[in-house]
Amino acid sequence: PMLQFRAVGEGYISFAIERPNLFRLMFRGELLDMQNEELKEASNQLNDLNQDGLGKLGDASMDLQVLSWAVVHGLSTLAIDSQLDDHLPHDKETRSQTLLKLIRYMGPAFPQAQGEA
Repeated sequence: PMLQFRAVGEGYISFAIERPNLFRLMFRGELLDMQNEELKEASNQLNDLNQDGLGKLGDASMDLQVLSWAVVHGLSTLAIDSQLDDHLPHDKETRSQTLLKLIRYMGPAFPQAQGEA
């Protein structure tokens, strides 16, 4: 499950780097119709996938899901908005790989799952 959860984070960052304008649009609440069934279904699928990866961590799983999303989303947003330019390579592939390396440091936040990673 932790490998699956990590893969979601990696996909999230890769998507943001590859499609920054669509990534930004997806989080513009005033532009989204959250009553749209397709949008709700996509959102529910991502939440389910995250919960599957963290569900085995017990009561703290929702807190860890929110923390993980905040970190991955924050890094992605900072990267595509050029706020990390002094700290990240400029080409997309190397930038993505550097961000992925950073999120791997989150492993200690999931001590119950360390044996799975």
